[in-house]
This record gives sequence, structure tokens and C-alpha cells, in this order.
Amino acid sequence: MNLLARVHGLPVFHERLHPPEDACPPLGVIAGCLRSAVKPFLTNFDDRARSHLLRAAVLEAMLKDPAFSHLYFDISWTEVAKYITATPEATKIAADLMNRYPDRFLFGTDEVAPTTPEGYYKVYGMYAPLWAKLTPDARAKVCLKNYERIFNEGRRRVRAWEKSHS
Repeated sequence: MNLLARVHGLPVFHERLHPPEDACPPLGVIAGCLRSAVKPFLTNFDDRARSHLLRAAVLEAMLKDPAFSHLYFDISWTEVAKYITATPEATKIAADLMNRYPDRFLFGTDEVAPTTPEGYYKVYGMYAPLWAKLTPDARAKVCLKNYERIFNEGRRRVRAWEKSHS
């Protein structure tokens, strides 16, 4: 099975994640659930180690593809943390990917319905093995700088679009 199979000359994930040509304003897309963004392309895989490598291969294909330069991944959900920190190998694979593409990942607020501030902090704490493997630059970007950059630029683009369409 070729996970990076091409349909009509494009990777299988192209139609699902690429905005229509007439989408406006031209904003970045944050995949709120990293696992869900990749899982549709990985079905019937029980081998955990191969599954991590294959997910990373699909993610890297998206990250390398200039057509997806607008795509970012939020890793702040408990379910994603469980997979990234499931084994030392999985954590290393994720860290290597984030160290290669530090501008494309962020730790935001994607946790589902926490009832206390500790609910958010819990997810951050789950990532201790990952944080330890990231370069200082990658960790700063994933934890804060990417959020600031993406959302500040998004606000600027939305205001410009509103002004040009009013």
C-alpha cells in the first residue's frame, strides 16, 4: 500500500486539506487534531512502530509540499500527546520532525473541555519527554512563537481583507 499515493497527480491528502482557489482571506489552516489529520491515510495498521513511522512520512510529505505552506499542526490535545509520548521511538520521531519543521507546529488550546486550568497544564506536562528532545529554538516556536506569529498575521490579513471588501 502506498500511503503517499497520488490521485490525479496530487498526493491523496491534497483535496482534503488544500483550500479552494477562491478561499479568502488567504489564511493559514491549523489542523486541530494532528492524529485526525493523518489517520484517514493510515487504516488497518496494528504495528505501532510502523504506524508512527508512516504517520511521520505522511506529515513530512505535507510539510515539504509547497501547496501546504499554509498548514500548521496543533499538538495540544491529550489524545495526540498519548501517541507522541507512547514510546521513546514515537517521541524521537515526533521530535525529529518538529526540529526539522519548527515553524509548522504549535501547542495551543485544543484540549477538549477542561474544567480547570490544571486540565490545560496536564497536557503540557505529558509532553515532558518531547520538550526534552526539541532544540531550544523549536521548543520556543512550538510553545509560544508560532502561536503569536500565526494569530497576529491572521488578524492582520483578516482586517486587510475586511477593509478591501467593505
